[in-house]
Amino acid sequence: MSNSVFETVSSFSNRYGGYILLGVKEVRRGDKKVGEIIGVNPAKVADMKQNFINLLNNPQKMAPSLYLNLEEIEYKGMIVLWVYVPVSSQIEICCGRIYDRNGDADQDVTTSSDLVAKRN
Repeated sequence: MSNSVFETVSSFSNRYGGYILLGVKEVRRGDKKVGEIIGVNPAKVADMKQNFINLLNNPQKMAPSLYLNLEEIEYKGMIVLWVYVPVSSQIEICCGRIYDRNGDADQDVTTSSDLVAKRN
């Protein structure tokens, strides 16, 4: 699981919350961006779920710890993992950095004290 997943967890937690879907890629169709289901490897699902939980509870990765679980959905024979990340009352830090959501991007605002102060 890439670092960007955890940066997104941090930015969602620090802003408005949101859903993360693993096994869905964003593609452009004309002027629109849409999700295309590609699924995750079924043989890796248990390891991905355990790795996700372990890293959320590793203070060197995420602080404070978050109690989130990846859920499974099967669609047309493919597995998608999803999690809802709620807004936190505390600033969520990923790998020593503070992320905020700006449009579709996770923005590192660690050194922007004004943005950190206005996060909610």
